[in-house]
Amino acid sequence: TSLAQNSSAGISSFLDKTHVLSLGAAEQTMDAGLRATAGERDPVKLTLKDLGVGDNDTSYYAAYHFRWKPRWAIVGGAYSFKGTGGRTAQRDFNYDGVDYTAGVAVAAEVKVDAYLLDVMYSARRGDNYELMVGGGLHALDLGASITAAGSINGETERATRSGTTLLAPVPNLRFSGVWEPAERIVLAATFGWLSANIDDYEGDFVYGHLRAMYRFSDRFGVSLGYQHTDIDITQTRERSELNYDLRFNGPTLAFTYAF
Repeated sequence: TSLAQNSSAGISSFLDKTHVLSLGAAEQTMDAGLRATAGERDPVKLTLKDLGVGDNDTSYYAAYHFRWKPRWAIVGGAYSFKGTGGRTAQRDFNYDGVDYTAGVAVAAEVKVDAYLLDVMYSARRGDNYELMVGGGLHALDLGASITAAGSINGETERATRSGTTLLAPVPNLRFSGVWEPAERIVLAATFGWLSANIDDYEGDFVYGHLRAMYRFSDRFGVSLGYQHTDIDITQTRERSELNYDLRFNGPTLAFTYAF
């Protein structure tokens, strides 16, 4: 009966769509701890506040869902965060083998690009809901740079700069659910998690996204959501160790095209 009513109104079930493309924006707030220890230097963990980097950024959000078989789907997505800023260093610290002295002016940038690709299986499905399980990769492109130049006690300090990049393949287990409580309303939830050691990487990863969509027509809709990502990943290199401890979350707004 429900499907017949939807069909007569020109709105088919959202669960029957083969392709679902969502494009929009994410308003992210980030809390970060950064550490890049080289040689015999003592490990020093830096926060965004230590570097004077802003903790808020508005960036793109994109997702694609392709149901290639009735019970199987491929899910891809991407989002990012970029924060810049600077301040006077309040203490001595080191980053990636470079020493910084209290009192110098530092400028810094922290950037995160996240890409996900998962294969999902429909474990349970009804007329207006579906539960899926699967897994894949969350590829994280992380970067941080620090530049300092200033003077202490009237003596000019030469400009110094250090930076690190980390491209980490983070596998994850993924769970998702979709529910259509009314003809034009779609509620969706996604959760991803893994704690694992792979090659020279170790760490934890948690991801969650809740969305509510209103469908204007059979193909077009708009959704509001809330996204959370928690990453704590360490890479051990030959002469150094990098650690990115990141938590960023915030609302998302996306326009959806399904066919």
